[in-house]
Amino acid sequence: MTDKSIDKREESLRVFSQTATIYDRIGPQIFSYFGQRLVDLADPHSGDRVLDVAAGRGALLFPVAEKVGPTGHVTGIDFSPEMVRETAKDIESRKLSNAEMYHVDAERMNLPDASFDGVMCGFALWMFVEPARVLQEFCRVLRCGARVALSTWAADNPSQAWLNGVLRPFVYAPSAKDLPAKFDTRFGTPLQLETALRQVGFGIRKSPLRRKISCTPMRNSIGRPCGRRVFGANLKR
Repeated sequence: MTDKSIDKREESLRVFSQTATIYDRIGPQIFSYFGQRLVDLADPHSGDRVLDVAAGRGALLFPVAEKVGPTGHVTGIDFSPEMVRETAKDIESRKLSNAEMYHVDAERMNLPDASFDGVMCGFALWMFVEPARVLQEFCRVLRCGARVALSTWAADNPSQAWLNGVLRPFVYAPSAKDLPAKFDTRFGTPLQLETALRQVGFGIRKSPLRRKISCTPMRNSIGRPCGRRVFGANLKR
């Protein structure tokens, strides 16, 4: 990780921490809207144990908790202590016994291997300094037969292009020189997302649903075939 990457990561942490109390609470609740859509697409089952990465204020966490029910569990992680604290308050106020929030770095998860039936990550993959490492961590913590659900902004979404221009000085997105060769960090098209997944060991099989990618890792961490699936949605509102 370069000094510039570290500086930008710290700046991103500052921005998200300062906005934690109002994040997705003022104005249109964009992340809650798309969070519900991604959960509906991934369709976690009752009793599943799900990891929500970069959980923020729970746009995925709360609909997942409802889906998996009292016999399931959702663990939310975020690199901002303030986001963790605010969402933990929301969990407590809703009296949910099947959801928790932890302060964890997604690039270095201190979580056991093969411990989740699903991993979800909404609108965050391109923000990580080492997205390839994050995808590898997703694979590591998944059980055989598990699912990953990812969402990104579509490359041809004009409103997001405008917003990216406004936020670029304040929120870090890694540049190509900060990452392994040929690792595309935009993830704005199905092909870019497929390529990133292939580079960390996922095999691709297409789904008929538009803007949806189904993927299966070719091997798990101990070299045995494993049927994990990934749903990647490039979304427009």
